[in-house]
Amino acid sequence: MKTDKTSTPKDYIDPNKNVISLFDTDILVEVANNRLDLNKVALYELKNRGLDKDGKWVGFNKD
Repeated sequence: MKTDKTSTPKDYIDPNKNVISLFDTDILVEVANNRLDLNKVALYELKNRGLDKDGKWVGFNKD
């Protein structure tokens, strides 16, 4: 899903675009109770793909 600064929570709830519904209940509970930061999860996954926080290719860190 392409997002920009005008994206709203409704964009994530739209049944045609809803990725949140794919999350396991345990994950949703952790997020709802502030025990899991989805921003950190997203940044970690982007790094694993060789991307920066803007989705630009930066390559893989070799450490």
